[in-house]
Amino acid sequence: MDVSIGARFGYSDERRVLVVDDEETIADLIRDVLTRHGCVVDTNAGGHGSIDVAADGRYGLVISDFAIPGLNGLEFVRALRMRNPHPQVLIVSAFLDPETVDLLRAEPSVVGLVRKPFDIFDLVRRVEAHFASRSAVALKPDSIPLGQPEALRARYAD
Repeated sequence: MDVSIGARFGYSDERRVLVVDDEETIADLIRDVLTRHGCVVDTNAGGHGSIDVAADGRYGLVISDFAIPGLNGLEFVRALRMRNPHPQVLIVSAFLDPETVDLLRAEPSVVGLVRKPFDIFDLVRRVEAHFASRSAVALKPDSIPLGQPEALRARYAD
């Protein structure tokens, strides 16, 4: 199987999105709207199986509800990062306490937080901005993939 350069380094070259949400109507809404905006979108109801689906690097972005069956968003991101060193995850949730928000913001793989209920067009803008920034990074041969901890960025800055 021929794997893209991006997939070898843990991120996709395509505008491919995985939506992890056990609320089927929300997952379908996000899928339908992002598909109309040029993304290839798959959905998954969540749980530990969603880690297997997201871990192979084919998704340029994973949009995950914080409360998914079997684990929370922080556990999901950490387990995913054990299998794929550079996942890019946008967390969506109705209930995030300040301490959890701080923990999520400290995670190098979390590229943003969106509170439910959300404006679907704001979500589209965030996804567009995410893929635009990845394209800009991909054009620089000496760049470091998004999501790496600052300590690693500093090591490569020389």
